[in-house]
Amino acid sequence: MKKVALLSIAFLVILHFAGCMLENRAEETVETFKKADGSLSSSNRYLNIDIKELFKIIDVHRHKNRTLALEADSIYNAVEAVSQFIDSLNQLQKTLDSSGERLDITEKILVGTPTGNELKRKLLWVSGSCYSTLITPVEKPALDSILSWINEIPTISDWDKRHFQLTPTVAGITILNKFENDCKNAASYSLSLIAKQLSK
Repeated sequence: MKKVALLSIAFLVILHFAGCMLENRAEETVETFKKADGSLSSSNRYLNIDIKELFKIIDVHRHKNRTLALEADSIYNAVEAVSQFIDSLNQLQKTLDSSGERLDITEKILVGTPTGNELKRKLLWVSGSCYSTLITPVEKPALDSILSWINEIPTISDWDKRHFQLTPTVAGITILNKFENDCKNAASYSLSLIAKQLSK
């Protein structure tokens, strides 16, 4: 009986230490995502400036090729729409889970929901708008590389589950910011091609 009691106590001690280790690991994971998210947010602010400057150049030369200028408008509008949508999703997640640790918030918002479908639609709008501006096939691999995660949407039926199911809120926010960053990088690339073409 004494042996069983000692084993029970030992087991409880091991469980306690394992729980502490998991809790510390979860805190480390949350902190890692918060750092990554901060880096993406900083990059997104820089890309906003870049996109606006490119769009100003395009606007000045709009009269040279109205078709290209309209494609630039489409890219700009698509990126603005996806940015606003992702910002609103991130605000909602932060409101529902200020700790960033819950595993159900992002999933409830984005997996198999109209909101998740709207996110996919907006991401594909940016992708399609950017691809429509390609002037030569040589430019396509760079855009493929930038938009690789987004380009999986039509080919992977459980795309939303892969990215957002059982995902800590802070990770969901970081993933959304990565998508926003990808969209802005693609827009910057495509708008630079248009600006170059119009500046000739």
